[in-house]
Amino acid sequence: MSENYTSKPLHSISVVIATLGLEPIEKTIDSINSSTIIPSEILIWIPTSYKKNIPVLNHPNIKVVLTEVKGQVAQRSIGFNRASGDIVMQLDDDLILDCLCIELLMNKLLLQGACAVVSPNFICDSSKLSIYQEVDRNKVFLNFYYWLINGNKGYMPGTISSAGVNFGLNTNIDKSNYYNVEWLAGGCVMHYKNNLVLDNFFPFSGKAFNEDLIHSYLLKEKGCKFFIVKSAVCYLSTISSSDFSVKGFLRNFFGDYKSRKYYVKLSSKSMVRMHFFYFFWVASYFSDKLSSLIKKL
Repeated sequence: MSENYTSKPLHSISVVIATLGLEPIEKTIDSINSSTIIPSEILIWIPTSYKKNIPVLNHPNIKVVLTEVKGQVAQRSIGFNRASGDIVMQLDDDLILDCLCIELLMNKLLLQGACAVVSPNFICDSSKLSIYQEVDRNKVFLNFYYWLINGNKGYMPGTISSAGVNFGLNTNIDKSNYYNVEWLAGGCVMHYKNNLVLDNFFPFSGKAFNEDLIHSYLLKEKGCKFFIVKSAVCYLSTISSSDFSVKGFLRNFFGDYKSRKYYVKLSSKSMVRMHFFYFFWVASYFSDKLSSLIKKL
């Protein structure tokens, strides 16, 4: 079935990007401004001490705003408060939007009404497949693992397990275009401005691990419903945990642990099942590292 596209938006759209300028943001900006619907403003929030990292961006709808606040959620919350559009899209600084992405997201948002929050289909830029395709491991082991972290429900795409572990949605294997899910990845989310969480809800410093789970919980408390639009494509690069050095892995592990523990308590999930998840995560990382080392010998 063909889609009907409009050349002009009926609503003003603001894009909010929180950045440190460590990623080359030009391609992201170019993809936004090459869309079939171009946002009225792109707000780039960056701490003053990092301003040298932002290149000159010659687009009339861009506003680079310096802030003394550092932290993805904190910077984004300021951007949310300052956004003028009645539709606001949060976007990471390293993502590339398909030219129809914004329009398709907006169409779904308007179709679902005032409580809707929508997100695109995240595709790996190298494989052109969903970033949530299932891992290639023994099925018996996987079923046991999913039972440990989610009980008899097992693996349920698009949901959040009893362990507070979010299951991604593998769009490679489903013909549907719209999905009603329990959480949305924070890299690209479109909201009605009236539904925004305007405060800095992330209680830790440093990288905002699992902020999308906390954010989804708070939006759900406001009565929001979450949708993924398969035809709205967003490209990104992916990296496996096993590609990290031991030091990098441990840094990510502890950051992930403290934030997920906070979320599990907030949402009354199972701390025991959460620890099963981390046991298998650590075991899997070192098993993959050992296998890689053996192959090199």
